[in-house]
Amino acid sequence: MENLYEPPLDIDLRREFFEIACVDDKPDFVSMMKTLYESPTLESEKVGKGEPDDTEAKYCPRRIFDLIFGHGAVDCATALLEGETGFIVDLNLPNISGACPLHLAAEKLSYDMIDLFLRHGARTDIRTIDGVLKGDLLPLNIALEKLR
Repeated sequence: MENLYEPPLDIDLRREFFEIACVDDKPDFVSMMKTLYESPTLESEKVGKGEPDDTEAKYCPRRIFDLIFGHGAVDCATALLEGETGFIVDLNLPNISGACPLHLAAEKLSYDMIDLFLRHGARTDIRTIDGVLKGDLLPLNIALEKLR
């Protein structure tokens, strides 16, 4: 399971990711993520750490994914979900606010992100947990409420 606690991103690194997300610069995003993947500070994020298969995959830091998603950077999100960065993302894991990425895309009525998440295995039957959004809602409920 993904570690929900993450150390804060360096302010300069956060600024770079922000700028990349604003213009949806996929080549720069992939390059930065590959550099970050090699960073020893993320060793604790390895999947399968200590297990016999020695899996090298790492979860993408949630703050980075949320930043990319929040700016509608579909090309960057696609690169991340299609494995171009080396990181993996669990689209069905709720964030600290109790919402999965599909819930947040539905709340923003972001057709492109919804389509991307569905094509990459986001489940439509997961309900929100009380947090920023109302609890016990499916992504469809959230989108319909937004359209009212």
